[in-house]
Amino acid sequence: MDPEEYSPEELAWMGIGQSRWYSYRCRVCRHETEIEDIVVGSFAVIACPQCGGAMQETDDQSPPRGR
Repeated sequence: MDPEEYSPEELAWMGIGQSRWYSYRCRVCRHETEIEDIVVGSFAVIACPQCGGAMQETDDQSPPRGR
């Protein structure tokens, strides 16, 4: 699909160019951060940027962020 073939309204309706952000907390040091869904969706291991521990998703999910 070529995004240039669609109007901005159509792209927004399809969710193209929008993403959700999820809150994560480190199981080791409790550091909190938000991670974009494109990273979450890749099933990559998410490591804490501060201590390298495993990150765990919290219940807090923010709405799409505008770009």
